[in-house]
Amino acid sequence: DIKSFWDYNIYNMYSVNADFVRRQALWWKVLPDTSIHSTLPKWRFGLSNTDITWGSNYNYTGINNTPNNAPCDYFSAFGPAANNQYPLMPLFYKLLNNDTFRSGFFARYQDLINTSYTCDTLTAHLAYVQSLLLPDMRSQVWWNVTSGAGCAGCDSVKFWKAMVDSMKVFIMQRCTLALQSLSSGNCNQYPWKGPYNLCIDVSPANSGFVNFNSLSLHNFVWNGKYLDSINYHAYAVPDSNYVFDHWQTPFPVKPNINTDSITFHVTQNACLTAVFKLR
Repeated sequence: DIKSFWDYNIYNMYSVNADFVRRQALWWKVLPDTSIHSTLPKWRFGLSNTDITWGSNYNYTGINNTPNNAPCDYFSAFGPAANNQYPLMPLFYKLLNNDTFRSGFFARYQDLINTSYTCDTLTAHLAYVQSLLLPDMRSQVWWNVTSGAGCAGCDSVKFWKAMVDSMKVFIMQRCTLALQSLSSGNCNQYPWKGPYNLCIDVSPANSGFVNFNSLSLHNFVWNGKYLDSINYHAYAVPDSNYVFDHWQTPFPVKPNINTDSITFHVTQNACLTAVFKLR
């Protein structure tokens, strides 16, 4: 379906980057193999390449492998040509020529950047995963990182923590710059303006909520960063004691401010408020 196809490509846009080859710290669980060793460790350490994980292997020679390049790698590296490693790319590029698909795709991408892909959310999740692994790490990690030249006797848990910290720094750089890279137009041929701060609210308080693009907003005032020239959708949903009345906003809306479902562009730092009245 279209929404899952959006999310598949958004995930790749956000994660496929040459620098992840060096920055990604992955721990995975291995099954015991008594033919090799009777006490194989539960967790093994290695650097993981996200694009290979998702079937989009690519030689990044010539691609700028820094966090600043998000999401340029995805657009620049994989392009519209198809092969057995990334057969869906021609379909994705073709669909981007459709205004409805393109607006929906980039609206969803920005929704995620403002929620699940924020720096705070991603680093909090990294800390949570680290807390799950840490109690088991001292008895397991030595298998892969205490052998070899220059590593004998090193504190492997300290080394692992340093790798996690390195990835946290990378995530902070990348999630901060993801939206700005979209607005540049260097990667995706759409030189949009912004991002602008969009605040969404309801009046009076606790009178209803707003479905905005792929988000259902219940806590207000809600703030996010969005680019112009993309169709955004908002639908006002009143509480049981209220009915929708009108929208308050400086943005031009379609069909008009008196309809509960609207389409609009974000053209400045401003608010969109759904106004309800008692039944």
